[in-house]
Amino acid sequence: MDTLTDVEWESCTLEPHVDPELERWVRRMLGITPPPTRYFSRCPWIMRAFVRFDESLLPLQHIDLQTARFIALVVSQDNSCRFCYAANRSVLKFIGVPDNVVSGLEQELLVASDPDLKDDLAFARSVSRADPIPADECRRLVSAGRARGRIQEIAFVAACHTYYNRLATLPALPLVEVEHLLDAWWMRLLRPAIAWKMRRPSTSRVDDSALDLGSTPFPYLIDALRDLSIARPFAAVLSEAWQSPALSERTRALCFAVIAHGLGASVAEREAHALLVRAGMDDAQVQSALANLTAPGMSDAEVAVARFARDTIRYKPALVQRSARALCEVLAPEQYIDVIGVTSLANAVCRLEVVLA
Repeated sequence: MDTLTDVEWESCTLEPHVDPELERWVRRMLGITPPPTRYFSRCPWIMRAFVRFDESLLPLQHIDLQTARFIALVVSQDNSCRFCYAANRSVLKFIGVPDNVVSGLEQELLVASDPDLKDDLAFARSVSRADPIPADECRRLVSAGRARGRIQEIAFVAACHTYYNRLATLPALPLVEVEHLLDAWWMRLLRPAIAWKMRRPSTSRVDDSALDLGSTPFPYLIDALRDLSIARPFAAVLSEAWQSPALSERTRALCFAVIAHGLGASVAEREAHALLVRAGMDDAQVQSALANLTAPGMSDAEVAVARFARDTIRYKPALVQRSARALCEVLAPEQYIDVIGVTSLANAVCRLEVVLA
C-alpha cells in the first residue's frame, strides 16, 4: 500500500492552460508532456526549470540515474508530496525495481550490503529537511573519503526535488493523473517500451551554451558547483526565473530573503538582502520584513507573499495548500503561479547552501 495515500490534499488552485510551443519543447526534451505542464504554462520558466532539473537530463557525473531516482522517492516521501511520490514510485516500478527494495526505501530500511547508498539517501533526506542545513554532515562525509562531487550532486538532486515537491503540493495539483497511473490499460500495454526508455539517461540536452553566467543571481552557488556539469543548467534556471515578467524583482527577492532567513541560509540571505536594496528597500525595511513579515512601504500583496513564503519552508500539505488558496485570492493568476515557482525555487536554492561547506 502506498505510504502517503492518507495525507490530506485540498482541491487544485490552478486552472489548466495550453501553450502549444511550450508543450512541444517539453515533449521534445522529455518524450512526454507531464501533467504539471498545463498548470504552469502561463509562466514558462517554471516548466523549463522542471525539464532542466529532470534527473534523466541532468549531466550527472558522480551518481547514476537509479540513485538519483531513489533520492527522488525519499525526498518526495519526506515532503509528504503525494503527487511526486506517486510519480516517482511509478517510475521505479516501471524500470523494474523490486517491490521489496521500494518498500525498504519507504521505510528507511536498506539492504546492509549497500551502506554507501544508505548514507547517500540519509544525506539527501537531511538536505530536504534542512533542520538545520547539514553543512557538518557534508564535511563529515568528505572527511571520511566521499568524493565532494558526489556529495554535491546528491545535494543538488535532493534540492531539485524539493522544487518539484512544492510545485505539486502548494497548488494541490490533481492526484488522479498519477496515483492510478499504473492501473490504466494503455499504461499496461506500453509499459515495456516506456520502461526501456526510462532505464537510460536521455540523449537530449537543454542547450544553455549562450548563457551569460555573470548575470545569474546567487552566483556563489554556481561558483561552488563550477567543476560539475550541473552548474550550467542550474545557472540557466536562476537566470530565466529572474527575468520572468510576472513579478517584480523586489517580490522575488523578498521570497528568497524570507525563506533564507527561515532556513538559516546566511549566504543566501545576504544575497537576497542586497537584491532587495537594489530593488528599492532600505536596510531597516529589509530587517523588519524578515523579523515581522511586514515593513513600512510594503504593499498588502507583498505582506501576503512574505507570509506565504514562510509557510513553504516546512509544512503539512493541506495547511500550506489553504495558505496558497488565500494568496490566490489576492494576486492575479500569473502572479500567483509565479509565486509558486519562485518560492519552490527559493527552497531549493537555500537548501543548496550545503555545498558551500
